[in-house]
Amino acid sequence: MKALTVVLGTAILAGSHSVLAQQSERGWYAGLSVGQAQFSDACAKVGTGVSCEDKDGAWRIFGGYEFNRNLAVEIGYADLGEAKGSGTIGGGINIQGNSKATAFDVVGVGTLPIGERFGVYGKLGLYAGEISGHGTASLPNFPSSQSTTGDDSASGGTFGLGARYSFTRHVAARVEWQRYLDFGGTDVDVLSVGGVFRF
Repeated sequence: MKALTVVLGTAILAGSHSVLAQQSERGWYAGLSVGQAQFSDACAKVGTGVSCEDKDGAWRIFGGYEFNRNLAVEIGYADLGEAKGSGTIGGGINIQGNSKATAFDVVGVGTLPIGERFGVYGKLGLYAGEISGHGTASLPNFPSSQSTTGDDSASGGTFGLGARYSFTRHVAARVEWQRYLDFGGTDVDVLSVGGVFRF
């Protein structure tokens, strides 16, 4: 959190250094990122005999408005993948389950330019998400199984750090890490790469 505060604070202080530069960087942008999500505590309480996978592919679409080269506001939708587990418990009961997460987020973005093309940035904001769970249980010698499904909502804070490289005024690439706090009892970390198009 200290590194994020430094990046955002420095970007805000640098934002007024050149009115001309601010005007040239103002405008809308959109992008897509892909990467990997990890549900940090999803497998912490899994017992013996059950395998658990807390990582999955993730993607996010986003759009925003740059007030200048230092400050922007961004809204996004993220598919965070799923955590899943399977195994045998209780003397032969076969179980399978998964929990899928999606989220909308709104963040402020503070960027510290390093040269004309490169910059580092911090993100800070809020998210609202949904968790969809599904589980089945069955006995080896019985053809039928018991299934259950459920949906739940989650909301809280989100923050991240990243770096961006501009190939042209309109096209850029970025790599970032973002955390969604307390998402259904676990933090979700996403490491991704993406492309940005400025209008």
